[in-house]
Formats: sequence, C-alpha cells, structure tokens
Amino acid sequence: MNVQEQPWAEDSLDLREIFMRLWNRKWSIIALALLSGAIAAGIGYSITPVYRAQAVMVSAASDRNGLSGMINSAFGSLGNLASFATGNLAGSDAAVEEALAVMRSRQFTEKFIERNNLLPELFADDWDAAKKAWKVPAEDRPTMAKAYKRFSKRYREVSRDKKTGLVTVSIDWPNRPRAAVLVNDMISQINDEMRARAIAQSEASLKYLNTELTTTQVVDTREAINRLIEGQIRQRMIASVTQEYAFRVVDRALTPDLSDKVRPKKALMILGGLIFGGFIGCLWAYFREAPVRR
Repeated sequence: MNVQEQPWAEDSLDLREIFMRLWNRKWSIIALALLSGAIAAGIGYSITPVYRAQAVMVSAASDRNGLSGMINSAFGSLGNLASFATGNLAGSDAAVEEALAVMRSRQFTEKFIERNNLLPELFADDWDAAKKAWKVPAEDRPTMAKAYKRFSKRYREVSRDKKTGLVTVSIDWPNRPRAAVLVNDMISQINDEMRARAIAQSEASLKYLNTELTTTQVVDTREAINRLIEGQIRQRMIASVTQEYAFRVVDRALTPDLSDKVRPKKALMILGGLIFGGFIGCLWAYFREAPVRR
C-alpha cells in the first residue's frame, strides 16, 4: 500500500533553514532594528518630560484627640458627657475615607483646577500662551468635566496604605516647582474643605438644638439638649482652631530633581524600538528568503 505524501511535507522547515534565512538578511534586520530604535529615541527626546512631586500625610485624628482631651478637662464632667453625646471627634477610619473621597471627587477637583487656573496647562496644545487665548473655536474648548477626567487619570494619584495609615498624594507635572506647589496646595485645600464642613455641620446642629431647647420644658430633655449643645460647641471650637483638620503632613512635597522624570522612559522606549524593529526585520527576512513556488 502506497502512502500518499502530504503536500506540505516538502515545505516544512527546520530550525536550521529558518536560521539561514534570517542570517542571509542579518544586515537588513540590524538596519531595521537601528532605524526603529532611532525613531523611538527621537520621539522620546521630543516629548516634554514630566516630573512627580509627592507628599505623605497621616490622619490628624490624634491631634484632635489631644485637643479634645484638653477641652474635656476644662469643661469637667459635662465635657465628658458631651463627648459621649457627640461621638469620637478624633475621626475614625470612615472619616479618613470620606476625606479621601472628597479629595478625589469631581466637585473638589474642579474647584482646585479653577483655583490654580490649570485648564491652559492641562490642554496646552489648544492654548496660545503668547496671546493668552484658546486656539480652538468656543464649541471645542475644554470643559471642566474634561479637565477633571484628564487631571484625575493622568496627573493626580491619591493612595492610602491600609497597614500604616499613611496617605500619599502625588502630582505629575512638566514644571518641577509647580508640581510641588500643586501638591501642597491640594493638601491645604482638603483640610480647609473638611474643616469648613465640620463647622457648617456644628452650626446647623446648634441652630436646631437651640430651637428645641426653647420649645421644651421637660427638665431631663433640657439637660440632654444642653449636653448635645456643649458637644457641638466643642466640635466647632476644635474645627476652628485646627489648621490641619483632616490630615497632618508628614513629608511635605519638594521640587523634584531634573533626573526624577516620570515619563518619558527614554531607555525603555529605545529598547522597545529596537525589539520592534528587529521583529519586523525578522518577519521580512523570513518571507523575503522563502523559495518561490512554481
């Protein structure tokens, strides 16, 4: 019985033949790899470098705890009762997460962008620095919504270490000194925001409690309301005198060095270009050296 030969058997290649095909075109492969690497290097050196400034913070709960204890001592037993009535002012894990959520929120971020006039820097390609005007028509100009998305995805990073409780805020920016200024300003702004919220909450609670106090004649109820009022006064006092209300800075952001580039990673770009060019060169050489079928 004759075994019919498969049509592809003659075309099957061994490793030696593949190697010889590539070897015959080795200079072309090297040239393509070098060309691709050179293009990648040109792109890398033409891109504006971006630097990272970062600061490390910790919850300011312990600071508020100490101040709360001093106020309790001044108020005496009534102050302790007020502390029990209003809960722990030190700020729990949930309070820290709330402050981080506010920092990442669109409302807070848009206020930060507007306060620092970051729109022209976030969309530098659409901005004419000499004329201080947008190059694009009014309908194509960037909105605050677009600025929020771009800033949150490309420039700002907020992270928290669950084990140590340390919070790191970093901003990537082409201007090195400005990167540090923006990080420190963001921390100051979140502390101001959380302090203002705490004061506003205390003011609203005091207004309600004082109204209730004038409408009730029950002695026990009036005593309970007085304790709550004192607790809210204490909370308002702590918020008013505490500058670092939500976070205390452990390591302030400083101007990054010239060598501390976040991007572009020129060495990786060049290596990637060499590998890509070499791969394309190998494919071209393999098929270029393939025998012509007749």
